[in-house]
Amino acid sequence: MSTESAHIFDWLNPITTLFAAFLGAGSAFLLEYFRRNREEEKRQLSASKRAIYVLSEMLSVVAQYRKEVVLPYDEKPDAWLNMNVSYVSVWAVSDLNDDAISFLLDTSEANCFAELILEQRRFRSLRNLVKRREKILLESVFPALGKIIPVGGQVDSNKFTELLGHHTENELKFLTAGIVEQSASLSKTLVETHDKLRDAIAKIHPEKMSFKFVPFESPN
Repeated sequence: MSTESAHIFDWLNPITTLFAAFLGAGSAFLLEYFRRNREEEKRQLSASKRAIYVLSEMLSVVAQYRKEVVLPYDEKPDAWLNMNVSYVSVWAVSDLNDDAISFLLDTSEANCFAELILEQRRFRSLRNLVKRREKILLESVFPALGKIIPVGGQVDSNKFTELLGHHTENELKFLTAGIVEQSASLSKTLVETHDKLRDAIAKIHPEKMSFKFVPFESPN
């Protein structure tokens, strides 16, 4: 090897080493980048499926409550008094994980995040109305009425007013009206929010939709 060739080889050797090191570091960076992207996609899809599950829980509870409690007394003037109570435990549904679904805020579907949070607040509002009404009935009304009304008998609203006063009557009327209105509205908005979330995820991860959404139908 000539002196000139040896000089060129000595000059290229560190450059080749540097290039190989750069290539190795770049490859490692890209592998880590793609790994993190896959993990983030997996996390987002998992959070979306859980949000769909929570929405389905809410809708199931509202639909059952309307069917068994609200609709039998729909538009009846004595609904505020004779509308049945339900098992409060059925209202113990899962909570939405705000942090898990917050990735929506960094996308073009940011409004979907706000609507999910709003649906949870609406559900909790309805649940609070139901609990408040049933607390009054179970702790105040039923014990008092049990003394003057036979088992299985209907309650005369006039006698009720004489027995417990206008304040309790007005509060029950207010709570019952809120329950009827909010349960009807929520049974529709839950379906709408479900569909919006489904469409949002399809736009964000169109090639990653490896699970199927069960279509919702709004109950009466």
